[in-house]
Amino acid sequence: MPDADLSTNQLNALTVGVNWFLKRHSAKFTLDTVMLFNNLNNVSTLNTSLTGPGLLPDDGGRKGQVVIRSQFQLLF
Repeated sequence: MPDADLSTNQLNALTVGVNWFLKRHSAKFTLDTVMLFNNLNNVSTLNTSLTGPGLLPDDGGRKGQVVIRSQFQLLF
């Protein structure tokens, strides 16, 4: 349950990505970048360890991170 002061749970992020479709949508390559502007910790994830795919909690005293992710999908 979130605390009463939601301003402590703010997490500002920017995500930019692209998709490339190959062979008439039989294959897809995805590339995206996530930039976090705040410290990612238990407070900003509502006291859970769920930080999202590819995101790790920040070390003490550090703020923000950049993650580059890619994915390739095939349709059989």
